[in-house]
Amino acid sequence: MMKITSILIACLLVLVLAFAPHVFPFTTDSLIYISSAENIAEGKGLVFDNVFVQPPEPDMLPLRLYPPGYPFLIALLHMLGVSAPAAALIIPRFFFLLLPTGFFLVFRSLMPGKLAMVTAGLCAFLFPYLRCALMAWTGIPFLFLSLISFVFIFKTARTQGKEQWMCALASGLLTGGALVMRNAGYALVLSIGSGFILMFVLKILPFKKLIKVVAAYAAGVAALFVPYAVRNYVVFGEVNPYRLPPSNVSLATNLADYTRALSQVILGEPSYGAAALLLAAGLLVWFMIAARQLIRTDKVKVFYAAVLVIYFCSGSFLVVLFKTVYFGPETINERYLIQYAWIMMGGVSFGVHFLLTKLKARGSVDTKGITILIIVAFLLIQIFPAVDLYFQQERILKIAKKVEAHAPVLSQIPEDYVIVSNVMDMTAFFSRRNVRLLNGYTPYGLIQLLGSKRKFAVFIIKERGRDYRSYLYPPSWENPEGYRLVHSNRDIALWLSE
Repeated sequence: MMKITSILIACLLVLVLAFAPHVFPFTTDSLIYISSAENIAEGKGLVFDNVFVQPPEPDMLPLRLYPPGYPFLIALLHMLGVSAPAAALIIPRFFFLLLPTGFFLVFRSLMPGKLAMVTAGLCAFLFPYLRCALMAWTGIPFLFLSLISFVFIFKTARTQGKEQWMCALASGLLTGGALVMRNAGYALVLSIGSGFILMFVLKILPFKKLIKVVAAYAAGVAALFVPYAVRNYVVFGEVNPYRLPPSNVSLATNLADYTRALSQVILGEPSYGAAALLLAAGLLVWFMIAARQLIRTDKVKVFYAAVLVIYFCSGSFLVVLFKTVYFGPETINERYLIQYAWIMMGGVSFGVHFLLTKLKARGSVDTKGITILIIVAFLLIQIFPAVDLYFQQERILKIAKKVEAHAPVLSQIPEDYVIVSNVMDMTAFFSRRNVRLLNGYTPYGLIQLLGSKRKFAVFIIKERGRDYRSYLYPPSWENPEGYRLVHSNRDIALWLSE
């Protein structure tokens, strides 16, 4: 198994090295993580560089929307001499290479070793995982922490004595780490908490032992989460300060977006949403039927599978609920679902294996040949999202090169000016300055918000095509009042407030 795992890791490394030069890996989220890490390393606390027009001041804000786990990891590498942007990329790509091991350790509890390895490979090679690993995002580190948390809680159910509560403590520490990495960690707590109830109902552990296990798990979670919760209460007056404007997207729309995203991850194409939903429902029904029979012979395996099913359902529910309650700049996409889609992929893999085993028993088909054909078809399907990413990033890199070419112009902006841009992420990366999001602000709006208190410069990439929707700006910026044009060509324009 070690040899196969090494081959999978090598293949993933080749993919990372092949795609990395063709991706601009930083977004607004990335810059918040990176600036938070730099401020942590400099002893300024849990604050990030203000990337918003509102509030106009101060230039640093307490970290509120994002848990601090990823910035702490970046800060650790930064204090060891690695630049913060480089550290922000090393971390997700390092954990990405560990995914085959994490997937295998989880699936090994549910299926034969060879099938577990094949399933781990299928999950690791789902293209959305590579896409997220290429970016300075938290999704892949969180995913690995959650996988190993499941590994330890599964081990808790089949060990005894001191090792049992130590496994529960380790699972709690990993869950706490996941909680301070992404807010999606609440689904992890919910699923493992439900698992403890199942341990009691299925009589996997005596009540006294279960109490010790729950206490050890809770202690592990609290060790990492409580300090963050106390900090939130001291700074914001509440343990959970996560606040956004109300959503403007209906539940029905979010459900449709969810099914498209699920189809994108599993089937490589968002237009098969109905098929993906039917597949998920079929796997759920199959699990419930199989669990009724298996519970008599292998209660522990039912426990393993049930915890994962609960995680998939609760995580999916929280994603849809979040987007229905709170406003967000993007629809539900594969980035939201990489935490849960691997469970469905595992169910599909086991289902295909089950079907082929039945056919093999009849001696009517070449199961080995069919297996190879299915794996080849799976790999071919991953080509389509890879091509989409390449052409999408080709357009983004085109803009990035324009921004980079004008870095000397940005360096001439006085330090006491606040830079505002429609390409904030790129401008901040290449200028190494604090840059604010222009969003849809008109010239008048910016003067009202910033001009009365701050001197500011507006740097715009003149790109208004439909393929550059993320970087659109109001046409009023083509000839704004109240601003002095200091540099302009066919690609960019730079104004200073008068």
